[in-house]
Amino acid sequence: WLTQFFMTKKVRSRMSKPEFKGNVSIEEVKNFGMVTVKGNLSDNKVREIIQSISGTQCPQIGKISDGKKMSVGWMSTDEYAIFGETSDAIKLVDRIGSKLKKYDHLCLNMSDSRRCFHLKGKGWREVISKGTPANLSPKAFGKGVLRRTRIANVAVAIWSFNETEAFIISMTSVSDFILEWLINASLETGRISYFS
Repeated sequence: WLTQFFMTKKVRSRMSKPEFKGNVSIEEVKNFGMVTVKGNLSDNKVREIIQSISGTQCPQIGKISDGKKMSVGWMSTDEYAIFGETSDAIKLVDRIGSKLKKYDHLCLNMSDSRRCFHLKGKGWREVISKGTPANLSPKAFGKGVLRRTRIANVAVAIWSFNETEAFIISMTSVSDFILEWLINASLETGRISYFS
C-alpha cells in the first residue's frame, strides 16, 4: 500500500505538514488504518484467506509485504498487522471475521489506538538508534523490515521503508511523547554519522 502509492498525490494528501526538519524531517501519516489479526498463522488456509482479502502475500518473519491497497506486516508468530486507509479498516474486519469464522482468531480495528510517523532523511537510522536497542545497521535492518521494539522504553514498531525513509508506529496514548522524542533526537546539535 504505502510502497505502491507513497509518492502519489493521493497519499501525499494524507500526510501532515512536516512537524520538524532537522537531521530528518518528521511528519504524521494521516488516514492511517491498522487491523490486527491473530490466529494460527501456520495454517495454510488461514494465510490464504488473509492473502485473498488483503491482496498481498503474507510476510516472512520480521518483514512487511505490500499490495495495491494494503500492506501486511509480521508482528509475531500468531499475529499480522494489516495497514491501509482508515476507511477500509471496518470493512476489512467484517470480511476477515466472516471468512475466518470457522477458525479460532481475533480480528480488531486498531486504527484509533495507533499513530504513524514518517521519517525522511539519510540519518533516520542514527536518530532512532539513540533510543532503541534494535540493531538498525543496513545489513541487519534493510528495506522491508518491520520490527516491534522500543524507543525510550515505549513500545513501537519500526518499518524500514528504504535507505532514506522509515515509519514509526506507536500507540496513540504515547504518540505525543514519541513525536517529541523524535524531534529532540533529530536536532542538528546531536547529529551523528554512525551508519553512513
